[in-house]
Amino acid sequence: MQKIVDLIIPDKVIIGKPNKKSKKADDCKTLTKAGGLIKINCIKTYYNDKHIIGFTIYYKLEDGDFLKASHNVPESKSERKKCTRSVLEIGPDDYLLEISGFFTDQIDNIIFTTYRGKIGVYGAS
Repeated sequence: MQKIVDLIIPDKVIIGKPNKKSKKADDCKTLTKAGGLIKINCIKTYYNDKHIIGFTIYYKLEDGDFLKASHNVPESKSERKKCTRSVLEIGPDDYLLEISGFFTDQIDNIIFTTYRGKIGVYGAS
């Protein structure tokens, strides 16, 4: 396994097992159209005992609205039942400091750390 040391950019790192149904998202383009962002407010991580399946990231925009960006999230109820979903909420006075983890051909596990010391560990042990 290799350690992830840089910020994950969804179009550069494979998130979950690629399949024909996967929708690719580009947060930069989406956020530019929405008028920019202030911060990541929440991250939902979908995973099983082997690897990360996908993410939903909630951004707080400059106008106070929220934007949801999903990356390879299971769409059907049967697919969602096969994985675990965990939520890392990032408070209004906290920000994402670091993303780390391990990967082989996919992201096996991921760790989010905030400036205030909140840690979310997801995926394979």
